[in-house]
Amino acid sequence: SEGRVEVCLNNEWGTVCDEGWDHTDATVACYYFGYNYGGQAVGSEVFGPGSGPIYLSDLQCNTYDYSLFQCGSSINSNNCTHNDDAGVICYTSQFCSDGDVRLVNQSTTLNKQGYEVVGGRVEICLEGVFGSLCTEGWSDSDANVVCNSLGYVYYDGTALTNGYFGNGTSNPLPFSLYCYGSESHISGCDISNIKYFDECVDQQQNN
Repeated sequence: SEGRVEVCLNNEWGTVCDEGWDHTDATVACYYFGYNYGGQAVGSEVFGPGSGPIYLSDLQCNTYDYSLFQCGSSINSNNCTHNDDAGVICYTSQFCSDGDVRLVNQSTTLNKQGYEVVGGRVEICLEGVFGSLCTEGWSDSDANVVCNSLGYVYYDGTALTNGYFGNGTSNPLPFSLYCYGSESHISGCDISNIKYFDECVDQQQNN
């Protein structure tokens, strides 16, 4: 479950400023909403600006807090606009394991030969959270290994770019894969840090 975070104060709904908004704050919000596996903090660029009052900013939640109002914060801050509204992605299952791979916005079509073709945006788990890959260095060899990792061992992969399956809401990962194409899993590929990571934020990958 995911969306812009809003809280009710004096019978009126308002938003939360993303200034200081972090993983712990998001986890407390998700626990309050009934999602017991934690959450990921995202900014207003993901779920858009809200309206009405902005109630909270500079939250300083602890993992044992059960409500955002219980966290240390600034109330009714004048330093934020609705372009700074906080969002959250609440996990509905346990965290992933590092190296797990998934396809988001997955689709299945038939090619000209009548064979099924499966595609989607590639996301890889790092430190318990799925993130999208950047376009830098993304190749058919990498796509082959992603397909192998997903169990499609009899199919060749084709690398697609430019948000072909839509931009993700999860944070892009600060590295690129470099695979020969014959590896059975991405864990066998080289990983390289991205020199100009900021350029990759909106260039999330597809398979």
